[in-house]
Parts: sequence; structure tokens; C-alpha cells
Amino acid sequence: MSTDLKPLPKAKRKRLLEHEQKASTRDEKVKDVKAEVTSLREPKNEFADAPPIEASRLQKHDTGASSLNPSNMRSAFHREKFEMKKRKLVQRSEKTARAEILNKEEEGFIEGDDGEPTYAIRQTEIADAVDIANASKYFELHLENFGPYRVSYTDNGRHLLLGGKRGHVASLDWQTKNLHCETNVMETVRDVRWMHTENIYAVAQKHYTYVYDNQGTELHCIKQMHEIHRLEFLPRHFLLVGSSGTGWLHWLDVSIGKMVTSFPCRMGSLDVMCQNPGNAIIHTGHDNVS
Repeated sequence: MSTDLKPLPKAKRKRLLEHEQKASTRDEKVKDVKAEVTSLREPKNEFADAPPIEASRLQKHDTGASSLNPSNMRSAFHREKFEMKKRKLVQRSEKTARAEILNKEEEGFIEGDDGEPTYAIRQTEIADAVDIANASKYFELHLENFGPYRVSYTDNGRHLLLGGKRGHVASLDWQTKNLHCETNVMETVRDVRWMHTENIYAVAQKHYTYVYDNQGTELHCIKQMHEIHRLEFLPRHFLLVGSSGTGWLHWLDVSIGKMVTSFPCRMGSLDVMCQNPGNAIIHTGHDNVS
């Protein structure tokens, strides 16, 4: 019995070759897709080609993320999740350190001579010591009859609002020295505050809080905010905050004209108040040093 194999027909061999080529192409595509998925899953370091950062800078912004140990987690799922969280925290510290490198500004300060207190240095001496560009910003206002004064600048630092205790209120563009308005409300003024633009401001007067435009026209009388001693405006929340002599704090939404909340601090008169512009938290000072 003969065992010789008959050669395959030409058409069948052609079909087999085409099938093998398609299978090979399909396998290559599968490999490419797997490689792409793997590369997407791997964490990317956007600072791979950037110059290294000093260890002291990284340590300055490290909140303890580098010392975390994901191997302490019980399951593989939690270890992987914790590892991802640690990687994000480390990258955050690195980004903060790199952003600090770009910040070349330095805070200005006054340094007196040996034994000389800085409060003894006069404004005219400072103007004579600085460069011409900063010296040109120096100006002087003689306000002797209606003080003491409370002042407020707009967020861009362009417009100045003045409020004298004896009722004098004025607003101006301090760079061009153009006066917007000037009036006397004929009663005690405890504080003044610009609101979201230079076209409107609030004045804490003897009994109530009033809102005026930049022409000195009275727009509103806010009787819910009575006997207010200090005012603050939160521009990102459109909230006017007032602290009263009776120990109450008030939050007024100026966009809808309604009181958001009011509550008593029960610590006496609130004569000291300021805001943290970074998080809009209101800080107050009380008679018991708290």
C-alpha cells in the first residue's frame, strides 16, 4: 500500500495561505491592542524629561506620603488602590515643588537699623527709599475733621473707599485721583466695604447698614443688619458679612437680597473681623482674647 501524500490542489493551498496570513495579522492586532491597554494602565510621569528637583524642596512639600507602605494592606485590591493613592500624593508634592520654582517673587518688608522699631519709619522715608515706579504710587490725603477713617480697596486695587466716623464717605480712583462721589451721611459710620464691583458699596452706619452706588445714591437700607461694627464681602459667594455690637454675625446674599443666616456668638461686641480670601472663612476677635 502506497503512503505517498498527494499534493494539495493549487486553489486549496492558496486559501490556506490566505487564512494563515489573516490569522497572523489578527494576532498582531491583538498584541498591539494589549500593549496599548497596558501602556494606558501604567502611570505616566509628565515630568520624566524635566530636570530633577532638589530633595530639600520635595521634603518641604511632602505631607508624609513617601513613608506610606501599601504592603500593610490586607488584600491585593486594597494594596493596589492604596498604591495608586500614594502615587497621586507623591505627584502632588512634586508638582507643588516645581510650581514653587517658577515663583520668583519675594515678599517685601521693612528692615530698620539696629534697635530702631519699624513703626517709627515714616511714609515719606519709605517713598524716598523705593524706586521711581513705586514712589509714583505714593499719595497723601489730609483728612483731619471727620476721622478716624475706615478704608476699603476693590479686588483689583484700583478704587479706594473712605468712611469717617463722623459721617464722611468718599470713593475715588486713587491712580488717576478722580473722585467718584463724596457725601456726609450725617451719622456715625463704623465701617465701609466695596462689594462685587466698584459701582456699589456698603456702609455700616449708626443704626442700620446702607448700600450706595458710586454716585452716592442710597439704594437699600438693610434693617436686619443693625448696629454693625465691621463688614466683609465674599466676592466668590456674593455674601455681605456683618458683625454687630450685640455679638451677632449676619450673612446677606446680595444677589437675591435675602439673609442667609444669623447667629449670636455670645462673646460680647464683635469689633474685630476679617476674612481668609483663600477659603472665605470669617475670623473674629473677642474681649476674652479668643
